Amino acid sequence: MLGVTDENLQSIHNLIQESGHLEFRIVHPESAAELAKIKTSGGVVGGYVEMPHKERGKRGGATSTLLVKSRPELTNADFMQPVANKNGDKGWTITLTFNAEGLRKWSEMKRSHQHDRVAVELDGIIIDALTLEHEADNNSIALDAKLDEIAAQLLAKTLTYHLSNPVVILKSTRVKP
Repeated sequence: MLGVTDENLQSIHNLIQESGHLEFRIVHPESAAELAKIKTSGGVVGGYVEMPHKERGKRGGATSTLLVKSRPELTNADFMQPVANKNGDKGWTITLTFNAEGLRKWSEMKRSHQHDRVAVELDGIIIDALTLEHEADNNSIALDAKLDEIAAQLLAKTLTYHLSNPVVILKSTRVKP
Protein backbone atom coordinates (compact mmCIF):
# COMPACT_ATOMS: atom_id res chain seq x y z
CA MET A 1 0.00 0.00 0.00
CA LEU A 2 1.36 3.39 -0.93
CA GLY A 3 1.92 5.85 1.89
CA VAL A 4 2.28 3.19 4.58
CA THR A 5 5.11 3.89 7.00
CA ASP A 6 6.87 1.38 9.22
CA GLU A 7 5.20 3.17 12.13
CA ASN A 8 1.63 2.24 11.12
CA LEU A 9 2.30 -1.08 9.35
CA GLN A 10 1.55 -3.22 12.42
CA SER A 11 -1.68 -1.32 13.04
CA ILE A 12 -2.75 -2.00 9.45
CA HIS A 13 -1.84 -5.71 9.76
CA ASN A 14 -4.00 -5.94 12.89
CA LEU A 15 -6.93 -4.23 11.15
CA ILE A 16 -6.70 -6.51 8.11
CA GLN A 17 -6.90 -9.54 10.36
CA GLU A 18 -10.03 -8.28 12.13
CA SER A 19 -13.33 -9.67 10.93
CA GLY A 20 -15.14 -6.39 11.52
CA HIS A 21 -17.78 -7.76 13.90
CA LEU A 22 -19.09 -4.73 15.81
CA GLU A 23 -21.33 -4.90 18.88
CA PHE A 24 -22.62 -2.41 21.45
CA ARG A 25 -23.03 -3.81 24.99
CA ILE A 26 -24.21 -2.17 28.21
CA VAL A 27 -21.42 -1.80 30.81
CA HIS A 28 -22.31 -2.96 34.34
CA PRO A 29 -22.87 0.18 36.48
CA GLU A 30 -20.40 -1.15 39.09
CA SER A 31 -18.03 -2.83 36.63
CA ALA A 32 -14.75 -2.16 38.49
CA ALA A 33 -16.13 -3.10 41.91
CA GLU A 34 -17.78 -6.29 40.65
CA LEU A 35 -14.63 -7.36 38.79
CA ALA A 36 -12.54 -6.77 41.92
CA LYS A 37 -15.02 -8.85 43.95
CA ILE A 38 -14.88 -11.67 41.36
CA LYS A 39 -11.08 -11.67 41.40
CA THR A 40 -10.85 -11.82 45.21
CA SER A 41 -13.73 -14.11 46.13
CA GLY A 42 -14.75 -15.74 42.84
CA GLY A 43 -18.24 -16.04 41.46
CA VAL A 44 -20.06 -14.58 38.50
CA VAL A 45 -22.50 -11.76 37.81
CA GLY A 46 -25.57 -13.15 36.05
CA GLY A 47 -26.08 -11.84 32.52
CA TYR A 48 -22.63 -10.21 32.31
CA VAL A 49 -19.22 -11.22 30.94
CA GLU A 50 -15.73 -9.81 31.41
CA MET A 51 -14.21 -8.45 28.19
CA PRO A 52 -10.80 -6.91 27.40
CA HIS A 53 -10.72 -3.14 26.86
CA LYS A 54 -7.86 -1.64 24.88
CA GLU A 55 -7.73 1.89 23.57
CA ARG A 56 -7.00 1.68 19.87
CA GLY A 57 -4.16 3.76 18.53
CA LYS A 58 -2.26 3.91 21.82
CA ARG A 59 1.10 2.21 21.63
CA GLY A 60 1.72 -0.15 24.46
CA GLY A 61 -1.53 0.97 26.04
CA ALA A 62 -2.50 -1.15 28.99
CA THR A 63 -5.36 -3.54 28.46
CA SER A 64 -7.99 -3.47 31.18
CA THR A 65 -11.30 -5.30 31.42
CA LEU A 66 -14.93 -4.24 31.70
CA LEU A 67 -17.96 -6.17 32.87
CA VAL A 68 -20.55 -5.96 30.08
CA LYS A 69 -23.90 -7.57 29.29
CA SER A 70 -23.50 -10.97 27.69
CA ARG A 71 -25.98 -10.07 24.91
CA PRO A 72 -25.28 -7.14 22.59
CA GLU A 73 -27.82 -4.34 22.16
CA LEU A 74 -26.67 -3.44 18.61
CA THR A 75 -24.57 -5.19 15.93
CA ASN A 76 -23.31 -4.56 12.39
CA ALA A 77 -26.82 -5.36 11.13
CA ASP A 78 -28.11 -2.15 12.76
CA PHE A 79 -25.90 0.21 10.75
CA MET A 80 -25.49 1.27 7.16
CA GLN A 81 -22.08 1.98 5.61
CA PRO A 82 -19.52 3.30 8.15
CA VAL A 83 -17.36 6.25 7.04
CA ALA A 84 -13.97 7.52 8.28
CA ASN A 85 -13.97 11.30 8.89
CA LYS A 86 -11.36 13.84 9.97
CA ASN A 87 -12.63 15.49 13.15
CA GLY A 88 -10.60 18.70 13.35
CA ASP A 89 -7.69 18.48 15.79
CA LYS A 90 -9.19 15.40 17.48
CA GLY A 91 -8.06 13.06 14.70
CA TRP A 92 -10.15 10.51 12.84
CA THR A 93 -13.60 9.20 13.76
CA ILE A 94 -15.80 6.44 12.35
CA THR A 95 -19.35 7.61 11.63
CA LEU A 96 -21.98 4.87 11.89
CA THR A 97 -25.39 5.63 10.37
CA PHE A 98 -28.28 3.73 11.91
CA ASN A 99 -30.80 1.91 9.75
CA ALA A 100 -34.44 2.10 10.92
CA GLU A 101 -34.15 -0.91 13.26
CA GLY A 102 -30.82 0.31 14.64
CA LEU A 103 -32.24 3.75 15.41
CA ARG A 104 -35.20 2.11 17.20
CA LYS A 105 -32.81 -0.06 19.25
CA TRP A 106 -30.51 2.91 20.06
CA SER A 107 -33.48 5.00 21.22
CA GLU A 108 -34.80 2.14 23.37
CA MET A 109 -31.35 1.50 24.83
CA LYS A 110 -31.01 5.18 25.76
CA ARG A 111 -34.45 5.18 27.44
CA SER A 112 -33.79 1.95 29.37
CA HIS A 113 -30.19 2.68 30.37
CA GLN A 114 -30.08 6.46 30.72
CA HIS A 115 -26.69 7.63 32.10
CA ASP A 116 -25.18 4.14 31.77
CA ARG A 117 -22.12 3.42 29.65
CA VAL A 118 -22.19 1.36 26.49
CA ALA A 119 -19.12 -0.57 25.35
CA VAL A 120 -18.23 -0.55 21.66
CA GLU A 121 -16.77 -3.98 20.97
CA LEU A 122 -14.88 -4.88 17.81
CA ASP A 123 -13.93 -8.52 17.29
CA GLY A 124 -14.10 -9.36 20.99
CA ILE A 125 -12.18 -6.31 22.26
CA ILE A 126 -13.81 -3.19 23.66
CA ILE A 127 -12.43 -0.18 21.78
CA ASP A 128 -14.55 2.55 23.36
CA ALA A 129 -17.04 3.10 26.19
CA LEU A 130 -19.57 5.88 25.62
CA THR A 131 -22.14 7.32 27.98
CA LEU A 132 -25.69 6.91 26.72
CA GLU A 133 -26.16 10.65 27.00
CA HIS A 134 -24.29 10.71 23.67
CA GLU A 135 -26.82 11.88 21.09
CA ALA A 136 -27.33 10.25 17.72
CA ASP A 137 -27.22 13.21 15.33
CA ASN A 138 -29.02 12.78 12.00
CA ASN A 139 -29.47 9.05 12.68
CA SER A 140 -25.73 8.53 13.15
CA ILE A 141 -23.07 8.36 15.85
CA ALA A 142 -19.35 9.14 15.62
CA LEU A 143 -16.88 6.83 17.35
CA ASP A 144 -13.53 8.30 18.38
CA ALA A 145 -11.34 5.72 16.71
CA LYS A 146 -7.98 7.22 17.87
CA LEU A 147 -6.40 6.12 14.61
CA ASP A 148 -4.45 7.76 11.82
CA GLU A 149 -6.08 8.34 8.43
CA ILE A 150 -5.07 5.07 6.75
CA ALA A 151 -6.02 2.89 9.72
CA ALA A 152 -9.36 4.73 10.18
CA GLN A 153 -10.29 4.26 6.53
CA LEU A 154 -9.31 0.60 6.70
CA LEU A 155 -11.43 0.12 9.85
CA ALA A 156 -14.44 1.73 8.11
CA LYS A 157 -14.01 -0.69 5.19
CA THR A 158 -13.58 -3.62 7.59
CA LEU A 159 -16.85 -2.71 9.30
CA THR A 160 -18.59 -2.29 5.93
CA TYR A 161 -17.51 -5.69 4.64
CA HIS A 162 -17.36 -7.57 7.96
CA LEU A 163 -16.39 -11.20 7.68
CA SER A 164 -17.85 -14.27 9.32
CA ASN A 165 -14.40 -15.85 9.08
CA PRO A 166 -11.38 -13.67 9.90
CA VAL A 167 -8.35 -13.19 7.63
CA VAL A 168 -4.90 -14.26 8.85
CA ILE A 169 -1.72 -12.75 7.36
CA LEU A 170 0.79 -15.57 6.97
CA LYS A 171 3.60 -13.53 5.43
CA SER A 172 4.27 -9.87 4.76
CA THR A 173 7.07 -8.33 2.70
CA ARG A 174 7.99 -4.78 1.73
CA VAL A 175 8.82 -3.80 -1.83
CA LYS A 176 10.92 -0.70 -2.38
CA PRO A 177 10.03 1.49 -5.40
